[in-house]
This record gives sequence, C-alpha cells and structure tokens, in this order.
Amino acid sequence: MALGPVRGTPYAVEWGARGGSVPAFLLVSVPARWLRFVLTTGAAAGAMRVLAPWTGRSARVELTLVALAWAGVYAVYFAHFGW
Repeated sequence: MALGPVRGTPYAVEWGARGGSVPAFLLVSVPARWLRFVLTTGAAAGAMRVLAPWTGRSARVELTLVALAWAGVYAVYFAHFGW
C-alpha cells in the first residue's frame, strides 16, 4: 500500500480484490498516504508564507493555494500514470 500511490496502482481496488476488509483498509490507508499529504500541505503552506505580504493572509487566497497544490499533484499524477 505504501508504494501504490507512487506506482499508480489503485490500491483500494487491489485491496478489495485480495479480500481485504474495509476496517483494515481504513486503518492502513492513512499511513500509506501521509507522505503525500504532508508534502503537498507543506508546499502549499510555504507558498502561503511567501505570498502573505501581497495577499494579506486572506482565507480565500489560502484556500485557493491549497486547491491549486492538490490540483497540481493530481495533474502530475494523472499525466504520469494516466487514467
């Protein structure tokens, strides 16, 4: 599961195909994704810090930056692995 997101493997589907339970999946899915979440959130936070003098730390701007960070992550992911 830890390598699924970086290899393009739909690990939720694979988990179900191998007979894994839903509670066990939920228990291991969060740790499997933590690095991606931490890195993306950190990048968005860094961008917010850099842009704060021009944006005034507006909640709307910060939400937009987080959304753009996630959109960028998935754009790169799907460009690399396809649908």
